[in-house]
Amino acid sequence: MPHRTRRAALGAVAVPFVASRAAVLAVGAIVAVLMRDSPPANESAVWKLSAHPLANLLARWDTFWYLDIAQHGYRWNGHPLEQQNVVFFPLYPLLLRAGGSIAAGATIWIGLVISLAAFLGALVYVWRWAVDVLHDESAATFAVAALCAFPFAVFFSAVYTESLFLLTAVATFFHLYRHEPRRAAAWALAAGFVRPNGCLLAIPAAWFVLAESRRRELASILAVLAPLVGPLAFSWYLGVTVGDPWAWVADQAAWQTVAPWGMRAVPPPGPAIGTTPIADIVVHTANAAAIVFALSGLVPVARVAGASAALFVAVNIAPPIARHGLLSMGRFTSVLFPLFLWLAWRLRGRRRAQTATLVAFGVGQAVAAALFFAWRPLV
Repeated sequence: MPHRTRRAALGAVAVPFVASRAAVLAVGAIVAVLMRDSPPANESAVWKLSAHPLANLLARWDTFWYLDIAQHGYRWNGHPLEQQNVVFFPLYPLLLRAGGSIAAGATIWIGLVISLAAFLGALVYVWRWAVDVLHDESAATFAVAALCAFPFAVFFSAVYTESLFLLTAVATFFHLYRHEPRRAAAWALAAGFVRPNGCLLAIPAAWFVLAESRRRELASILAVLAPLVGPLAFSWYLGVTVGDPWAWVADQAAWQTVAPWGMRAVPPPGPAIGTTPIADIVVHTANAAAIVFALSGLVPVARVAGASAALFVAVNIAPPIARHGLLSMGRFTSVLFPLFLWLAWRLRGRRRAQTATLVAFGVGQAVAAALFFAWRPLV
């Protein structure tokens, strides 16, 4: 990256990054103190790292799995309807483990540093890619602000893989667009180790190389194939360590499906999740709205940023919709960066509309943060 461009990008993303991440953590701290870390009765809320609510702030939901892998490795008992850690891919837990070895006892806080650093890096890439596509720095800055304010962007402040996946995906796109296939291949390789759908990055990358850039040198082909390495290598590793290379596929059945569609409904294990019907309605409505946002953006994203960008959106929403219905669709949508570029293009020059969008998103994110840190299922 040229130093001047990198400095301009950091200057553009600094305010939305700091403001949004500080707000999410502040809401979480307030909620944790008010409820004194006494969550409703459910299996996921049993675990904690500290008796102090602020020290236990980040110990929420799927964070357990990443810490478990980092500290104890992968385990599989062969029962696909029991939630187990084999469904979580290894790159994020490896980073947690490396950080924990440096700062013993602070692994979860190392996770927060990893998530925030990855999110900041991702925002820099989003801004630069948006400038390349839109040729408008103001619109690029709004795209970053909208991404930071998006209601489900709360997960970028958690010990989750959203930040790392966003970074690897947008960096892959950025370097492909810049015709830097070796760098794109390196980021694409990392994406395949972050989460199961990382391998699907191969589809928009292939379209870009074959139909948009038409540069078919060896390095470009490697960038297309690189995301496939992660699942294959992980499967080999599971075969060696737990005896089943496809355990990460089989155990997907243990995660529930949210009506009204999906292959089948699988109730969560253990006691019923303590929540209110109103909270359920709010979360399911928000997930449905995220799906509408993603689907409505497919065609305009293709027009603004190319078919490869639209394919990235499509391949990242179709499998979870088909398999899990509404489950976590807001979280999955939060990493679909081409949608925010389209939104910036759509609202370019319309200050009032931009402000209204950011305010609405921000309010939604505050609600999402309150639910997440209050142990209400944000799924």
